[in-house]
Amino acid sequence: MLRCGLMLGAGVVIGASGPSAWAQDEIIELELGGYVADSGVPGMVAAVTDEDGLLALGCSGVRSVLTGVPLEPDDPFHFGTLARPMSGVVVAGLIGDGLLSWYMPLPELLPEMDGSIHETRRDVTIEDLLHDLAGLAPFEQGDAPEFAMLESLPGSGSRSRRAFVKRLVGSDPVAEPQVQFVFSNASPSVVASVCERWSGLEWRDLLQSRVFDALGLESAGFGWPADGDDGGVFGHAQNRERFVPVAPKVFRIPEALEPGMDVRMNAADAAAYARFHLAGLRLEREDGVEVEKSVFKRLHNPIDGTYSMGWWSRGRGGTRIDQVQGDGPTFTSWVTIDPDRNCAVVVAVNAGGARELCEAVTFALLDRFAPVESGEAEKE
Repeated sequence: MLRCGLMLGAGVVIGASGPSAWAQDEIIELELGGYVADSGVPGMVAAVTDEDGLLALGCSGVRSVLTGVPLEPDDPFHFGTLARPMSGVVVAGLIGDGLLSWYMPLPELLPEMDGSIHETRRDVTIEDLLHDLAGLAPFEQGDAPEFAMLESLPGSGSRSRRAFVKRLVGSDPVAEPQVQFVFSNASPSVVASVCERWSGLEWRDLLQSRVFDALGLESAGFGWPADGDDGGVFGHAQNRERFVPVAPKVFRIPEALEPGMDVRMNAADAAAYARFHLAGLRLEREDGVEVEKSVFKRLHNPIDGTYSMGWWSRGRGGTRIDQVQGDGPTFTSWVTIDPDRNCAVVVAVNAGGARELCEAVTFALLDRFAPVESGEAEKE
């Protein structure tokens, strides 16, 4: 059973020569339903915003293939990887409070671990950690040898994470620190421990106060959207030609890795977070703020042209767009901002391995709400 729905925000403005709001509603509703039907995924949700507010919010499909309960537009999804750029926002806030600086090296960031830090990492800064330039292992495949560092950690929460971080910073680098990029799901854990040490607050409390509450993300939280009792959105793993729902208690993200991959929220709140970056970038560009004195330009300043503090960069119409791409075993999500065309798009699927689908829907919505003008050269 599939159900499609779309809610257009009050901020929608469509030119006299373009289609009416009702036509836009009908077109996007059909598109979402078509993508779900063609791909066979259980369900998906999408949202579009500009710097002033939400433009469109829609969904299609079911919360779980077992229950057949239709998705609602405000259902929370797992946006795990969105936690990574949120780490940068927390760090920027602590720097603004005078507690940290972008250039503090690891021995100053974590002085109690000074004797454990690998000699090649002693100059690594908080900015390097956010750029994944610390030579840390990826922690992507569950059977990879680095997962042994998660074994027999003492306690829970910050205590457990600090023990993990001590092992991390002392481990042999998998690439040259400050030189070679290696995407690591463990880098945000080091950042979280640094922030906890200098703020005196637990990581969840920092994220709650400085991101969720500050931006009014009322649906935001930690862990899977469904707890197994309320009929929330289940993640699904692909088994040959079928998608199988995965119970929240069956597959859990290790607590020590939570800072980089374990947040949930609905699509409207994910769009609000994207809007925060979209508006901030556009304002700093308008004001001509230099990167060194900026917040958003620094958060979106890819050192190698492709990656910056959780955001992947690529070309569109001769300009750059930034994306957070999450592709886990049971959920897939893309959050994209196009500052030059004042548009951000959120797409999430309650199934793993749906990267190509998220990409297709993302660019279909970008083309509809923020088209590349005739004459602009595509640069991918």
